[in-house]
Amino acid sequence: MEEWLEQIILLGGGGITHDGYCFLWRDSEFKELIRNRDNHTCVCCGATEDLVIHHIDYNKLNCKEDNLATVCRSCNGKANFGRRDWKVYYKQLLKNLYLGMAMTANTTRSKKAKGQRLQKWMCSKISNLLNIPWGKDELISTRESGLSGTDVRLVGEAQKQFPFSVEAKYQETWSVPSYIRQAKENQKEGTNWLLVIKKNRQEPIVVLDAKVFFGLLSKANSTPQLTRKEPKLILKKKLTLKRKEPQ
Repeated sequence: MEEWLEQIILLGGGGITHDGYCFLWRDSEFKELIRNRDNHTCVCCGATEDLVIHHIDYNKLNCKEDNLATVCRSCNGKANFGRRDWKVYYKQLLKNLYLGMAMTANTTRSKKAKGQRLQKWMCSKISNLLNIPWGKDELISTRESGLSGTDVRLVGEAQKQFPFSVEAKYQETWSVPSYIRQAKENQKEGTNWLLVIKKNRQEPIVVLDAKVFFGLLSKANSTPQLTRKEPKLILKKKLTLKRKEPQ
């Protein structure tokens, strides 16, 4: 249960890759979102070829949308010298380009991208919990765009070990009752519905049916555990048997 309530910052990291970048950096859809926002043009010189994504504050773990800018490789190289000045320059540049608004925060595309990242996060957490890989054509995957049903697709052994139908909502204004109705509508036979909701700069929250929640707690508490005295008794028996063995 604690695994599902772990704090995440989807727009500010969500893990570290082998090369020191945030987890989102491996998401090609996320990078495309930034390039689309900037019209596939270098925000510095206007070039349209050999483009890369630049971290304005030079922090590879800060993958917030307002910390990323599309630049050409030449401008990106220049920004490695006099970093303090370039940091101020790019921040002001984006502010001017987007009129200081929270960039794409209320666009349909941005909301969709955030929802997809929350789905991927859920897949990753379930994968780690079950030790089953996730991704396209795996037993754990996100719902494909345009298809109806649960937001996290679980098949075979994955669904057996994680008997929930997952509904994921990344919204700034929550309508929990309607989310629960949708979760119940998409609930698969033989599973319980599970709702995970998230907003910017807030921890994700998991919502479950109360009976299911207390059932999980009851099951966890009923797991047999050794008392403190039992290991001593077992050790004493072993020592007694050793003494009786012929020398």
